[in-house]
Amino acid sequence: MDKTALWHPVPLRLVDEVMPRLRDTELRVMLVVLRQTWGWRADRSAEDAEGTAGRKHKRRDWLSHRQLCRRTGRGSDAVSGAVASLVAAGLLVVEDAGGTALATPEERRRCLGRLYFRPGDVWGSGELRQAKDM
Repeated sequence: MDKTALWHPVPLRLVDEVMPRLRDTELRVMLVVLRQTWGWRADRSAEDAEGTAGRKHKRRDWLSHRQLCRRTGRGSDAVSGAVASLVAAGLLVVEDAGGTALATPEERRRCLGRLYFRPGDVWGSGELRQAKDM
């Protein structure tokens, strides 16, 4: 068995800087999204536009609200609040199928299609925003 299939990367900044400011459900939601994106390894037999072949992480993944509740072990209100806080802090991005960011709970509720989750761009930059309630 491939031992790398038994773990996935977690940004050190999450553990060192952000985790102390997160509530329990926020951390759980963030970990689920990291698992479903950076922790996913899709085999690719052909080279892509970047000239790489082999295993690649997902940029984003579709997750239903029910899946998030089940995977985090938390209730609907707690998960909704956690997603709102993580998006406001820039730690998480929620998009529609076309890639349009849905920054508010109202925009996410109005979206009739699937919601796609990905880690926020702050994980690759030097700055982290603070949400009011974090």
